[in-house]
Amino acid sequence: MAKSGSSYKISPLNALQHSLADRADERPKTAWSRIYLCTLLTFSSSVQFTMFFTSMYPFLRTKDKTVSEGFFGVVITMYSVSQIIASPLLGIWSNQIGKLKPPLILCNLTMFVGNLIYFLIELFPPEHTRYVMLVSRFIVGIGWAQVGLLKSFASAASLPEDRTKATAYITGGVALGVILGPALQMIFTFIGDGVLLFEFGDRSFLKLSMFTMPALFTSIFNIFLILLLVFKFQETFVGFASASKQTDKKSEDGKESLGPTLPPYDKWAAGVCFAMRFTQYFIYTNLET
Repeated sequence: MAKSGSSYKISPLNALQHSLADRADERPKTAWSRIYLCTLLTFSSSVQFTMFFTSMYPFLRTKDKTVSEGFFGVVITMYSVSQIIASPLLGIWSNQIGKLKPPLILCNLTMFVGNLIYFLIELFPPEHTRYVMLVSRFIVGIGWAQVGLLKSFASAASLPEDRTKATAYITGGVALGVILGPALQMIFTFIGDGVLLFEFGDRSFLKLSMFTMPALFTSIFNIFLILLLVFKFQETFVGFASASKQTDKKSEDGKESLGPTLPPYDKWAAGVCFAMRFTQYFIYTNLET
């Protein structure tokens, strides 16, 4: 910086440095705060998948002594069946609207409803308990389908140099939930048979016990996650260099492009990933149940 009379002039070198610094600040950055929120969502989904494994069958037997291991296997299967149905439908919906937030809110809302039904299961006649639990797990399974959307968002919201780390956070949330789910169920065992809250006639009542408390806890936590999605989650596509241009660009048929356009995926590679994930969860679920 050189002095000229009573004024100062910025030398060309300093001006260039300031310009480069400003451009560096304007460069897109990985949306880490949103990656962390997605990690929390995957952790929650995984916990709600594993938390009830150890207590579900004993709970069924306390309500209906005629329940067999075979029907319990059907109840477990319903969770995965709903995932199979919901995952592609949510993906199609997300692509059609160009957004992730509405499907994510719906997923957490379905998990809230499913867990609330599980909590209220003792209000139903004992002979209907098995079917109510089946419906409950089917509904909760729809919510677990959000994991696929969250993994895709981790790729879209991270720069290429951060993508591996961002994806590791998401998959780490899943793994941590698988580990801690049964442990969280164990925390509620101190409640035992619990406390009777309401009684409706001779056969219907609402009790807060070691079987129903986890469902109430996860229902409340799902409400918290929905609020986070509504007020804190903002979508970003910094992982794609031309995302902002493609969002504003109109397609040839005159419609606006709602999001970044991706190249076609490798179907063979996707098929191999499907087979590997099927094998992984097939072994895991059989060992857990």
